[in-house]
Amino acid sequence: MKVGVFFSLEKNSGGAYHQALKSLNILNKINEINFSFYNISSKKNNFFNKKINTYSINIIDKIFFLFYNSDFIKTFLKKFNIINRFEKFIKKENIDVVFFIGSSRLSIFCNKVDYMTYIYEFHHIFRPDLPEYKGWTDFDFREGLIKLDVRKSIALVVDTNKKASDLVKYYNCIKEKINVVPLCSSIVDKKFSLDFKLSKNLKKFLETKEEFYFYPAQYWSHKNHIYILEVIKLIKEKYNKKIRFVFTGSKKQNYKKICDTIENFNLKDQIIILEYLNDYEIQELYKNCNALVMPTLVGYSSLPLYEAFFFNKPVFYTKGLLEENLKDFVTEIDIENIESLAGEIMNFNVNKSNLEFKTNKAKVFFEQHLTNEKITESYKKLFTKLSNSKKIYS
Repeated sequence: MKVGVFFSLEKNSGGAYHQALKSLNILNKINEINFSFYNISSKKNNFFNKKINTYSINIIDKIFFLFYNSDFIKTFLKKFNIINRFEKFIKKENIDVVFFIGSSRLSIFCNKVDYMTYIYEFHHIFRPDLPEYKGWTDFDFREGLIKLDVRKSIALVVDTNKKASDLVKYYNCIKEKINVVPLCSSIVDKKFSLDFKLSKNLKKFLETKEEFYFYPAQYWSHKNHIYILEVIKLIKEKYNKKIRFVFTGSKKQNYKKICDTIENFNLKDQIIILEYLNDYEIQELYKNCNALVMPTLVGYSSLPLYEAFFFNKPVFYTKGLLEENLKDFVTEIDIENIESLAGEIMNFNVNKSNLEFKTNKAKVFFEQHLTNEKITESYKKLFTKLSNSKKIYS
């Protein structure tokens, strides 16, 4: 039995990159299953000292992506029994089941191949008004892929029970098809090397020993960086205090607006933008920050949240969003009211004992649910379940 694991390892994809890398490392150590790994890219890579194969999307694939919903195309392919390029590749590689780590356009081609998908998120249905989800190229394509996966896949994987419930509620997905495997980041696996050197900018910043708050997030509108800037401005004007924040992440759609706002609010000396950093540098920021602040507009969970749990750091997270079992470990903030976060920051030292109580509980939760061993157990249960169902094992 051979499972082909398909993924896209692009570092500028942020959390998706770290989640994919984490899953690959864990799957690679499950000896009971014969996994082969394929990067959906034009570049060849090596991970965990094992060759990673490549499936390169070409112009023919891209044409199929554009017209995959066409009844004419479907009828044409069926009538002449035409096997698409991806399915030919699967047949050549002797793959029995395809596992997509993250929703993939390649699922469109799985007509005669069993496949399963790890769905990271479907934020677009909750906030279709946001720029990153508007238009047929974003909203409709995302929606089309998830509906396709719900209909055609033999199994789906999500990271929280709330997402599992939403797949049933909003997409009428068969409950038995959904499997919950915890989300976690590869950052917590990296051991600091003695000969590792920080970049000059980061080293210079950390040497100041000044307190700071941390927000590692891509610059999408739904990440809501502007809220943080408004809070910093309020604290500066109302309390005559300068609060420092570090932002990291690749330059996405809202980056220019964020930079312009920093300029307009005169906050250049309080905001440090470090863009993309490697895992060791991210670790150092977690170790040295006061807290993680996440005023996101969407998200029942997140990789930075769990990273903060691991590094024993307080978390300020958007009120009402998190999965119920996570709320006890964070301090919720009202993102409709800038006084909410401002008050928490101004009283940070006063509330330290309560924050430490929450971080200690969060650390216990991490050890009980999010270690490599626990995630490995979840994946093993998933493949055992599929084996017993005889849908992919024969």
